[in-house]
Amino acid sequence: MEYTFTGGTSITYPTIENSLWRFDTKFGINTALTVGGGLWYMPHGFDNSLITPYASGSFRLTSDILLGGEYYLKSGFQSSLNITGPAGILLDAEYDHPFTSETILFGDVIILDQRRLQLTTPLPFLNGSLRCNSSRSAHR
Repeated sequence: MEYTFTGGTSITYPTIENSLWRFDTKFGINTALTVGGGLWYMPHGFDNSLITPYASGSFRLTSDILLGGEYYLKSGFQSSLNITGPAGILLDAEYDHPFTSETILFGDVIILDQRRLQLTTPLPFLNGSLRCNSSRSAHR
């Protein structure tokens, strides 16, 4: 069993009203399946803060392929796929889909969903790695 508590606040407005936190717990059912859940607190105005419960899970299909997901009650879901290839190459794919747009406003832009694809490969001659990202957000 694993549990974490994280929190933070705005750099611009470092007050308790602008802080956010997340309590997360995970439990390994067996070597291939992990389930979890928790609470996520996000400020949404001064009188309308949002505490969202969520559930999470991950399933190891093979030793190199991991599927994961999180479901936020009445808010949306996130899914991920991680594939480890030969020579340490790693492919990560994520998809985020909010059910409502109330908490995802950026000026006049409302984000409908987000997709991300990342490829990471080691560079042994530089003792580092190379990362390529591709992101797409559908918005209105």
